[in-house]
Amino acid sequence: MKIGRKDKLRRNKFNQTVRELLEFIRKRDQRFLAYKKAKEDEKQRKKDIEAERKRKAAAANQKKLEEYREKLRQEYNKMEKDLEEEIIIENKILCEICHKDFKTEGAFKNHWNSMKHKQKVAHFQR
Repeated sequence: MKIGRKDKLRRNKFNQTVRELLEFIRKRDQRFLAYKKAKEDEKQRKKDIEAERKRKAAAANQKKLEEYREKLRQEYNKMEKDLEEEIIIENKILCEICHKDFKTEGAFKNHWNSMKHKQKVAHFQR
């Protein structure tokens, strides 16, 4: 069965009329307006919950980051104390970082201020 051009036009016009009627009703029907408001409220509530979850996650991550930084500071301070300590074995001074021993404190201080020693210390601090 073939649908004619006039039938298609009538159907399209009818559909357009129904769409306009629905739009008119949606603007004025209290039930639909209440439904629309409830839907918006639910959307806002979900948005607030998600924002709160993100805020809590960020706070937890910040706390973990601070704990990690404190741990690194403690390790760095410990390493720094170890570096500053001189290990004297059989009247020799040993640099643990460079694995060198020195007979005099002056030689050790000279080595302590040298570029190679500072580079190795920087390497261990990373």
